[in-house]
Amino acid sequence: MHTLGFGGSQDFSSSLAPQRITARAHINWLLLEQRFASAIDILHQLVERSRVLKQGRNQAEWLMLLAVAQQLAGDAHTALLSLQESLDIARSQGYRRLYLDQSPRVLAVLRQLFGELRDIRLRSFVQPLLAALLPQGHAPTLYEMLTGKELDIIALLQQGLDNKQLATALSISEGTLKWHLHNIFGKLQVRNRTQAVQVSRQHGLLK
Repeated sequence: MHTLGFGGSQDFSSSLAPQRITARAHINWLLLEQRFASAIDILHQLVERSRVLKQGRNQAEWLMLLAVAQQLAGDAHTALLSLQESLDIARSQGYRRLYLDQSPRVLAVLRQLFGELRDIRLRSFVQPLLAALLPQGHAPTLYEMLTGKELDIIALLQQGLDNKQLATALSISEGTLKWHLHNIFGKLQVRNRTQAVQVSRQHGLLK
């Protein structure tokens, strides 16, 4: 098992937060060299260290990089679980920027992983991130066209709630809800809620 000292006398376990950028550079080098097992081993230690120290931002970033390493190693299922744990932390604290301040290789894998998310809460959180990560000239998918609020409404539509119940659940007025529904129907190219739910399921927006 690798320790958290990356060369020389430098020990990342003793001062994790100040040296996060250097640790990230080392992880990126391991990924570039396709030493995925080594990267995963070190990242597990970094995740646990930040968990013990209650360093939420660090923990979210190490989990995100762990997901990338696992995806590159061919373990897509575990990668998605790591990413979901990372996003749960980031969503509760508003840590969006850390997913953008990464190397091009990491960003490419994140785009792929974001597209596999099925948790509607997390998809709402990463929707603006996914838009920012898309290359120029990319034709947006249906999911990318919908806003976070629209995704929240779609998730509630399948519960059969009426307008008043939907508005209450979302803490918005019925007038605002109707405006959102109008936009949703237009983007999905449907005429009613039943069709909206059907199309959303067909495109993987709902389980």
